Amino acid sequence: MLRLEHNKILHNDSLERKQLSHVGRIINLPQEISFAVIVDDAINLVAGRITKKQVAVDIQPDLPEVYCDRVRITQVLQNLIDNAVKFMGQLYGWGMTH
Repeated sequence: MLRLEHNKILHNDSLERKQLSHVGRIINLPQEISFAVIVDDAINLVAGRITKKQVAVDIQPDLPEVYCDRVRITQVLQNLIDNAVKFMGQLYGWGMTH
């Protein structure tokens, strides 16, 4: 019985290690979620910069459900939105409406 528990612990440890990417980041399990929720999360994370730059952000209604790593996709969108706001107007004086 003790051997069985030891093997179970080793198996669980192995599964946890498989959840790590090649650069050591934890890979979150994908989930089905509204893309609008992900966009809202990302916008809330950069709300300070958006407010400071007085940027209007419009989100298209009825965004689809997506199956993804919510945390990672939120980080990607956060980075894209943050960069768009940060560098907005530096080249052509454009505003951002999203």
